[in-house]
Amino acid sequence: MPKDVNKNTANIGDAVIETVGGVIKFKKDFEAWEKKCRGANSGMKKGSLLYAVENHVTSPRRGSPNDGNSGAHTMLRRIRKMLVDRANGIFFEEDAETLEAIVNDLEGLKDDASLNPQNIVFSIPKKYNRQTGAYARGVEMEKVYGHYLSTFYSKKHGTVDRQKDGWVSDKENTATPPIYQALYGGDLVPVGLVDVLNKAIEDIDDQNYIATITTSKPAATLQTIPDFRKRLGRAISTSRTEEGVSAGRVMRLMSGKSFKVPPTGKAQKMLSRYMKVPDLGGTITEFTIELTPAKTRKLIKDYMKSNMSVKVSPVIKSWKEVLL
Repeated sequence: MPKDVNKNTANIGDAVIETVGGVIKFKKDFEAWEKKCRGANSGMKKGSLLYAVENHVTSPRRGSPNDGNSGAHTMLRRIRKMLVDRANGIFFEEDAETLEAIVNDLEGLKDDASLNPQNIVFSIPKKYNRQTGAYARGVEMEKVYGHYLSTFYSKKHGTVDRQKDGWVSDKENTATPPIYQALYGGDLVPVGLVDVLNKAIEDIDDQNYIATITTSKPAATLQTIPDFRKRLGRAISTSRTEEGVSAGRVMRLMSGKSFKVPPTGKAQKMLSRYMKVPDLGGTITEFTIELTPAKTRKLIKDYMKSNMSVKVSPVIKSWKEVLL
């Protein structure tokens, strides 16, 4: 039977976790971004645009305040490690938080004059020959920002003029060099890295899961989930005999059935703790559990004890008296 490519399944803690309604496409989207950057022109003397992003501020220029540990390359390392760690396609709340922190760091680059790709500074002569790029010794210099392939540089060295493409600007925070486009989007890379990460965060938050619980622990905790408790009570009620309650019948009625989980944080966290599963990004919508005779008897006792008494027509008996 062909594998269902629209879901991911993994054994985590004491449960089997399965995605519902599709999968998180973060890995696919990130690899598409890498491919786009790998094939894009960086305007550098060597390497692709991806290579340029991977080496963003790894070797700061002389006089730069950067220590080489704050550029985009550090964020790529964190993303790639996450995708290796989450190869099964199941993501956790901590992953969404990590991606949010990376997005904040990337947005923070814009506010850092020494890290923002828009504001990489180059000096060019204020006056030069518009045909050859020649200029007089001692001429006053001025700053341009974003990329070295300015109109002046193209005249001087016979290269493509990228100033007309917006890669270079005479004003801060306005140039759109290739690295900037790779991170934030542009003509070269329509879907920037920030877009990829924001979509991943949204997908992680919106993902639904079902859980198959495999733990051998007593299931009393699950009675805090309304659907489970309601159906347990119904199973107990329909499993009464003259002698008491048939644990075997309750087990058959409850085992392997799906129980709805409230989307509230309390119910989600309780279930995660019970299954020994870290907080998932998104929502566990339902779970199933396979009961054993011993676990079922304990469930019935806990249920009856919490209700203090159970009505067994025509008299009231305590839970100790009615359990078979």
